[in-house]
Amino acid sequence: MFNKMFNKIFNKNKNNAERSKRKMTDYELAHLIDKIRHNLDIIKNSNDVKSMRYYFDEISGWLDEIKNDDFKGWY
Repeated sequence: MFNKMFNKIFNKNKNNAERSKRKMTDYELAHLIDKIRHNLDIIKNSNDVKSMRYYFDEISGWLDEIKNDDFKGWY
């Protein structure tokens, strides 16, 4: 379910950084999306609410980076 949602949102306009005037490169955006997908898979298989909150907090930060076009680095 989550993967379909992210594919629909982020795969529409691949490699459009120059046209859209965004600072974040396609590789940086793809990196963040992969990290979000990874954490969603962890959450999906977790039964620990504390752990889920931690991973949702990380996802929230990455979504803010995407929304604000402010890539923080390869971490």
